[in-house]
Amino acid sequence: MTAPAAPASRCRVAWAVAGSAVVGVALGALSSHLLFGGTVLVLIPWAVVCGVLGGLLRGWRLATVCAAVFGFAVSFVFLLGAFDGRESLVAAIGLFVGLSVLGAFTAAIVALVVNRLVFLLRRR
Repeated sequence: MTAPAAPASRCRVAWAVAGSAVVGVALGALSSHLLFGGTVLVLIPWAVVCGVLGGLLRGWRLATVCAAVFGFAVSFVFLLGAFDGRESLVAAIGLFVGLSVLGAFTAAIVALVVNRLVFLLRRR
């Protein structure tokens, strides 16, 4: 059994996760209206942020969790911002959550791959 994490470590994790969520919300809001007109090109800055999270954060667990939080937040806010109101918002929320979970999974994979590549390069 391992010892509980030190308070400074828990604080660092909390700030990293909260910062990832804030960046996701901000980029999702920008992406739905300002960046690339809401086209598929918005995925480029999203992937860059996931790569940065994977490259900068030490430890694959923290990198993947932060990227997953970012991926969910950016996807959900983007979908809400692009919602045109033709359907009921309540009906669309289920689809938004499902797509956002897919976004979280994809973001975590990108961050994990970058994190492991950076780890291998540091070992050399």
